[in-house]
Order: sequence, then structure tokens, then C-alpha cells
Amino acid sequence: MVYEEPYYVTESKNRAQVAGIDLSAIPVLRTRRSEHELAQRQRDYAEVLSVGQYFAAKLFHQMRGIPFMVAITDEVGLVLQVFGDAAIQRTMDELGIGLGMQFTEEDFGPNAVNIALLERTPVRLIGRDHYQEHLHDLACYSVPLKNYMDGTVIGTVSIMTAAQLSHPTYLTILIMTVDAIERELVLRKRNAELDVLNQVILNKSPCGVIITDTRGQVSMVNSFVEKMTGISRNSMLNQPTKDMPVVGSYMDTVIKRGEVYHNVELDFQNPLTHYHHVCLFDALPIRDKDNHVIGAYGQLRDITERKCQTLQLQHANILLRESFDHLQEGENQLRTLINALPSLIVLKDRRGRWLEANDTALNFFGITAEGYKGKTNEQLSRDSVVSGEFWEVVQKTDEETWRSASTNRFENSYVRPDGTTLTFEVTKGPIFDSIGELNGTVVVARDITERRQTEEMLRRTEKLAIVGQLAAGVTHEIRNPLTALKGFLKLISTSDNPQKFIDIMENELNRIEAVTNEMLLLAKPRARNFRMIDMKQRLIEVIQLLSTEAIMRSVEIVFSADNNVHSVECDASDMEQLFINVVRNAIDATPDSGKIVIESTQQEDEIVVRVRDSGIGIPGDVVKRLGTPFYTTKEHGTGLGLMICQKIIAQHGGRLAIDSEVGQGTTVTIALPCRQSVEGSA
Repeated sequence: MVYEEPYYVTESKNRAQVAGIDLSAIPVLRTRRSEHELAQRQRDYAEVLSVGQYFAAKLFHQMRGIPFMVAITDEVGLVLQVFGDAAIQRTMDELGIGLGMQFTEEDFGPNAVNIALLERTPVRLIGRDHYQEHLHDLACYSVPLKNYMDGTVIGTVSIMTAAQLSHPTYLTILIMTVDAIERELVLRKRNAELDVLNQVILNKSPCGVIITDTRGQVSMVNSFVEKMTGISRNSMLNQPTKDMPVVGSYMDTVIKRGEVYHNVELDFQNPLTHYHHVCLFDALPIRDKDNHVIGAYGQLRDITERKCQTLQLQHANILLRESFDHLQEGENQLRTLINALPSLIVLKDRRGRWLEANDTALNFFGITAEGYKGKTNEQLSRDSVVSGEFWEVVQKTDEETWRSASTNRFENSYVRPDGTTLTFEVTKGPIFDSIGELNGTVVVARDITERRQTEEMLRRTEKLAIVGQLAAGVTHEIRNPLTALKGFLKLISTSDNPQKFIDIMENELNRIEAVTNEMLLLAKPRARNFRMIDMKQRLIEVIQLLSTEAIMRSVEIVFSADNNVHSVECDASDMEQLFINVVRNAIDATPDSGKIVIESTQQEDEIVVRVRDSGIGIPGDVVKRLGTPFYTTKEHGTGLGLMICQKIIAQHGGRLAIDSEVGQGTTVTIALPCRQSVEGSA
């Protein structure tokens, strides 16, 4: 299919050509706002940034394992918030992307942020879509953030990653994320408006009511206050509260200092009727969601007559009734929300009896909504459409959660009668009462069947790509020695001294043998024997094994470990192969009289081993290519050793990181879990 360049890419490149922007220049953000201006804009966008940070965390979770950056800007491209994966931090630094920097086409050339603001539409620039050559390795996606009420653009949300990691779904994911942010902003705005209204409605009473605005002027007063003070309501409205008789100083203090008054006994003398009243006065500040005082509420209760007690009881009943209605409404809303969720949600008591379940759970198990409450798993399984084996797993994992009194996460699969398999991501958490005793469990099961199918398709695609890459590498690595062998065979027949050619041919054969041996090690499946081993002892054995090689190179190996146990569940042979490769690489990289430092520490539930050499270091662009088949920095290397290490670490659920600085040496960090994770029952 012929790639058709989006119109906005063509137009942006035309603008760049007219502006005379250099194709080969490195684009760097140079327009920076002062710290004061940035702080002010961040305050203006505080709600947007709060919501954006929440959804950015979800985006990082959804795209975990992919190095990328998320940036939030205002309507002129000023970066207000930026989240960067450690793997892409260097690119961000090179391009000057950070807080307070402003995207402009003058500094950065055509870019996704400015185009999205200009076109008011989602934008993606991948590879050569960028005008400047330095950006051809990047994929940038930007979606305008709009005011959901009037459609005006108030900023952008953008992500940046490597071009080779780009995927058509990224723009869709970003559009959905921005839509969720816009909806959440509208919801928060409406909630803020309701908060103010509720403060008026919920605090309404048959007693005297005085409400002021932020400036301390009376915005609402009822007839009771008119009766107490002898001043007409119209005369009090929009006047400073501090000028009101008796209560003025209290209300003014509430506005200025946020003070709260309860049951202050006050005396009133009505100048018109000369009637004396004794009232209990309450006053409190009205606050917005940021806890800022936006007004004051005052209440007067007449306790002059004996009916005061009756009035107080009536007032209490009104508040109680309103609170109950509010709670009832909240419960109904919560139930509606839970029933609308696609996840299975079940609440059980400490004896395993079902208390609540949403519609999704009831439909899955084939249970009626009328008769499930108070029944155990065993009782419900008798009439359920789900097989007994699945119920056995449910009961077993319930018991594990009760026994451990901790959250239990696992995956569980269910084969439906039609033969299709559903995969669930299950979380079972204990519920404790006020004194810390186990009171029940909550179960949340999310259907991740489609996600697992997608992951499997991606794994198959990656395997095919690696097979092609390895095949090409093997062809290249073996063809060169074979060509030399053919040439030397012809020379031997005419040479008086064939031995010198035979020695060279033997070296070439050894190289072919080394390549094939490493390939066999990568490809040949081997049954692994996972057991607990002492990692410190294993490292000492590897150091002893390679000590002769290190002594011949005049290289000193220093080993240190903390006082923890350092037990790891792993395959001992794999660990030996892994650390021999890593330490041997360090020896090869260390000059004569150099030093290698090996450290082993236990951090929470994993063992971290660092191997640091004092070699010349490795440039950043070379570090990125390490682990690629047949790519090596050694004169006689095959480029497969590090690939073998990566395979071993991956099979043990660990992590590998390589940090290097030219002239300072290289540090290889290996993190391995102390115990291998066990998947849920299939």
C-alpha cells in the first residue's frame, strides 16, 4: 500500500521550507518561561494537571515496557507537566523538553504539539513525517485538549517514543485518554457547582440563616434574622456582614480567618418591637474544593421559649432525613456503577458466604439475583452453569486469601461449553473491621482474554522477526569464513608451503564452530531445574573459575555482598553461564592493572548483582545495540553472548540494565526475583 502523507504533514513541511529551517539542524526547545510564569500557569491548569497525572499513570501502566514520554501543554504549547520513561530521558534532554519550555516551530521546526494546536485535530508524526532529520528516529502523537463545554482548545496531551516502536493504536489510545480527561474535568466542574448548592440546601433550617459571599457581603438572609434584628431583609442584602448588629463581628472573623463558632449565646433587642430574644448562634466558613473560604454561613436558633427543644429536635430530624436520603442516593448510584462495570465483583463475609455481587458476576456464574445472598461457594455451585473444577479454584484461592490475610493476585482460565477459553485477572483482598480483624473478602475478576490473545500475536510476530534476523546474521557470519576457505583451498594446490594456509583455514573453521555452538545454545530447548541456591556462593565460584584469566590480564576482581541470605530460586547451570559471560566481558573490557567490582545486595523480593569494570566505556549509541545478534565490540566476538544472557534473565523473570560512560567504565546490573512467580490455575 502506498503511504499517503497526511495533509498537515505536507503543510508543516512547506512552512518549514518557507521559514528556511535547516533539515540537518538539531531541534532544541529554547523558549523558556520564568519560574513565576510557569507556576502561575500551573495554578491556572491545576485541575487539568491533576486529572492528567491520574490518566498518565494509567497510560504508563497500559503501555508498560515501552519507553515513551507524556507531556501536557497549555494552549500556546508551554510544557506544564512531563513524565518521561528513564529509557527516553536522554532524548528529552537532548531536545530540551522540560517544564517551562514552549514548543514553537521557530525553535523546534514542525512538531506534533504545534500542529495539533493549529489544526485542532489529533496528529501523529512518525519517522520521516518529521521535517528535520534528527527527529526521524522518533514517533510523536499529540491530541488537542478541549473545553468539553464550548469546544475551545485549552492545551495538548502528547506522547513521544522511538519510531521503531510506533503502533497504529497509540493515537487511538491517546485520543481515548484525552476524551477521558475532558469528561473528568466536566464532572469535577459540575461537582464543584453542586458542592456550593448542597452547602446551601443541606444547611437550610427553620432557624435564622445568614449567608455571605467571599467579600463578606450578605447574599442570603431569611425572615427569622429580620425578626431578630428588626432590620428588613432588603436592607441587609449586599451589605457588609460586619455592620450587622450582634453577629457582625463573628461573621467577619469567619470570612477573614476561617473561624468556626458553635452554640454562642447571643442577646437580641428588636428596636421596633422592643422584644428581647436569646439565640444560639453557629457560624462556619463555606469552602470550595481547594479548601479556600468562599463565604460564610451563620445560623440563629431562638431558645427564648420552651419550644426551643422541639425546634432543635425538628432541625436534627431534618438533617438526619436529608443525610439518610443522601446516603440512600449514594448507595443506589454506587450499585448502578458497580453493575455497569465489565469486571466480576463479589463481596463475601468471613465465612465465605456471598453478600453482594454485580450483574456481571451473576450472569457469568448463572446465578439468580434473588437467592444467592448468604450462600457459600459449594451451595451456589450446585445450580451454576460454571463447571465444578472452576468452583474448586474459587474455593481454594478464597481459603488462601483468608489464611494469608493479604491481597492475592493471580490469573484463572475457564473453558466454556463451546470450547473457547476465557482468561481472568483476579484480585482477592481481605476486608478488616475497625479493630483489625478479618471481616470478609472482596473479589474483582477482569476479563483479559483479548489482551492475552493480542500479547500472544505480538510474541509470535517478534519471534518471526528474530528468526529472520538470526538467519541473516548466521548467513553473514558463516559465508565470510567459507569464502576464505574456498580461496585457500585453491592456493594450497599451488603453494610450496601449504601449512601457513592450513593454520588460517583452521582459525576460520573455529570461528564457524563458535557461531554454530552459540546458536545451538540459544535455540536448543533444555529442561530447567529450578531450586533455591546461594547467589553469593555461586558468584564466588564463578570468580574463582575466571581468576586465572583475570590474573593473566593483571585484572583485580573485588567482590562484596550484604549480610542478607541471598537465596534465589533459579536454574544453577543458567546462573553459571550468565555470570561467566558477564564477568568475562568485564575482564575483556578492563585494561591491564584494572579493577572489576562485583556487588550483590538483596532489595525487597529480589537479588541485585552489579558488575562494574574500569574499562574505556561504551558510547551511548553502541549500548543501544548491545544484545543484537552478531553485533559485538570485541575483535573475536560473535555478538551472541549477551543475547544468551538476556534470554536467561528473561526466563527467570529478571531485568538487565547496562550503564556506561566513555572514559569511566561500564556497569551491568542484573535483578533476579528471589522466587519464581506461579501463574493461576488454567
